[in-house]
Amino acid sequence: MKIDARRTLLALAATFAAAQPHAQDNNGIAKLIDLRGNVLVSQATGLAAGKDSERLMDGMRVITTSNSGAVVQFDNGCRVELKENQRFEVQRDKPCEALLAQVESMVRPTVVAAAGPAPALLTPGTAVQAGLVGLSVWRWRQNENTVSPN
Repeated sequence: MKIDARRTLLALAATFAAAQPHAQDNNGIAKLIDLRGNVLVSQATGLAAGKDSERLMDGMRVITTSNSGAVVQFDNGCRVELKENQRFEVQRDKPCEALLAQVESMVRPTVVAAAGPAPALLTPGTAVQAGLVGLSVWRWRQNENTVSPN
């Protein structure tokens, strides 16, 4: 069996070229800076505590907990600030405005709505209904006190 040197070199070159974008991705596309409090970063095995200047790759998620925050500094200059209870997915090839817009709050809107004023329990409709019930009870009691001639 004769091995063609040109084919072998061509196969090696194709393999090397295909591995280049992935190798570049291993260095990440952004870094985590200005950490305050407990910041979590997605890893292959799950979530782990984020570290200052940690490199972030495409698809990684950054999550801040209460009383914490961080900045994701992209290599292209875009800065995405995360405040407490927010999450963000690192993504390649998006304009900075789109990256800033994809920061999500992890606080449920129902919790925010519950902090508003309590709803009124007595509305005009319930007041009329209560008045009619009261009037009916009063009339029933009036008829109960009447002595029958029989």
